[in-house]
Amino acid sequence: METTKSALASFVLAMVVYPEVLQKAQEEIDRVVGVDRLPQLEDRDQLPYIECIVKEALRWSASIPLGIPHCLTEDDEHEGHTIPKGSTVLSNIWAMTRDEEIDPDASTFRPERFLNMDAKTAERTDPRATVFGFGRRTCPGRYFADANIFMVVASMVATLNIAKARDSKGQVITPSVEFHSGMTRYPPEFTCNITPRSQRAEDMVSKMLTSLLD
Repeated sequence: METTKSALASFVLAMVVYPEVLQKAQEEIDRVVGVDRLPQLEDRDQLPYIECIVKEALRWSASIPLGIPHCLTEDDEHEGHTIPKGSTVLSNIWAMTRDEEIDPDASTFRPERFLNMDAKTAERTDPRATVFGFGRRTCPGRYFADANIFMVVASMVATLNIAKARDSKGQVITPSVEFHSGMTRYPPEFTCNITPRSQRAEDMVSKMLTSLLD
């Protein structure tokens, strides 16, 4: 859950700092899903830009920058360096998701980088192949987490406006994108303005919550 929270907090921060991304995502949701229902997992294949936002949120701020430690079960060699059996190896996921040769302008939240790729390139650059770990230490909940993040992102885009807040003097507050370091990476605490997109959206969410509580 900590990694999911980290990814979603990064998504909200990105929507505040990059409002044009949210606008484009809302246009896609309105076109594909409409305004009379909430998005469903079955809509995923018809929402390529939302899919790109999910990928970019995972890439832009890898939740566990150094992954989970691995222990070598036999001697190995990597680019001329001998790594003896029993060594602890940390995978620098942060560097993998910020490789400028693969993702130019890597510090910018730009979902469009994942659009219009051929299947081979899409597979090679998909951050989900990296951020969930490797080998036998790959996150066992990765598919659930991926679906969960997609549904939260799609639902928030469909029902909410997310924007910069203003201070007591009416000045726009632009949050920092300097993340806290640690085992799990989080954005710093920030202020933003989140409001329902419409009365219809508010009513749909209220109805859904009521049905869950009944």
